[in-house]
Amino acid sequence: MPAIVRRHYLLVSAWVLLLLPIPAFSDDPAVTSPFERCEGFSEICPETVDILLPDSAGAVADEESIFSLLDGPSEFIGFSLNGFARSIDEFLADEKLYYESSGSFIRIKVDSIWWQRSESGFLGSVRMKLKLPRTNEKYKLVIESDPDKMRDALDSDVDVQNSPVEAADKQEYFAGLQAVAGRKDRWRYRAGIGVKLRSPVDSYVRIGARRTYLFDIWSLHLDESMYWFDRAGQTVNTAIELNRRLQSDLLFRSSSQAHWTEANDYYETSQVFTLFQTLDENRLVSFQAGVYGQSEPAMHATDYRVSMSFRKNLRRKYLFLELIPQVRYQKINNFAAERGVVLRLEWFFQG
Repeated sequence: MPAIVRRHYLLVSAWVLLLLPIPAFSDDPAVTSPFERCEGFSEICPETVDILLPDSAGAVADEESIFSLLDGPSEFIGFSLNGFARSIDEFLADEKLYYESSGSFIRIKVDSIWWQRSESGFLGSVRMKLKLPRTNEKYKLVIESDPDKMRDALDSDVDVQNSPVEAADKQEYFAGLQAVAGRKDRWRYRAGIGVKLRSPVDSYVRIGARRTYLFDIWSLHLDESMYWFDRAGQTVNTAIELNRRLQSDLLFRSSSQAHWTEANDYYETSQVFTLFQTLDENRLVSFQAGVYGQSEPAMHATDYRVSMSFRKNLRRKYLFLELIPQVRYQKINNFAAERGVVLRLEWFFQG
């Protein structure tokens, strides 16, 4: 494993280990497969009950079935937790689920941003993946606006524009080919090449790996991506995500990230805690608190943020509206409170 990857995992793992205990996990490949048929906010698929809870008569005669009965409650919890977390990510159109899905999708997001003491305006982003015919779904055509940006980027409100049209026009779009290998219940690997669609031309090569582990009461998602840009140099992103279901409609999530670029040669880090509360199949509310930092000249916090988000499905799970009031505390402003609001309109089409 390259030294830069080891440093990333050591750095991000230290954040997680200091904050939350991690119980032992199971590496059983059967943990994830039955639940992939579930959709929405259902607790568990009816067709998986027989898999999770073996027949008691057979258990009496079969030693293996007896042990499977003992394992059943733990597996039931794992399936339920994983399915609930996946359903929330589907409602949020999270890239970690859809970016490597077998089908095609288009995601368009437009943000209207207002801050008390900062520039306000509009931001836009595009994600598009098209499966290529006659390739057995091994290769995808990918078009995106920010291939190396962190999923929870702090600087997402820096390059705001005066209108949605300007926000879309000022974006730098990349297009390329992506291939994915590996099993869904094991490590999944991806590799790709691409090029920026406008001058100055900048090509890139990327590789990545991701995996989800299920515990008794936790689930763990690991994600590592490495980019080599012709002009900008190397970029490495590391993400560790922990999920725990607190109630039937309440999910706790801890997200730790580290971002390193060759140009800066220091780490940008974040630790974000989120509570997701489902109201019904078309409404979701979340509460979030995060701390952001960097390792130059030494590891220190640069920003704090707290926010609440109300997300509503407006039309048939392809049109979403999200309202996000938030307060941030920036070091450059002596950590004085600054209030802001983001109004987000999002289209998500899946084929």
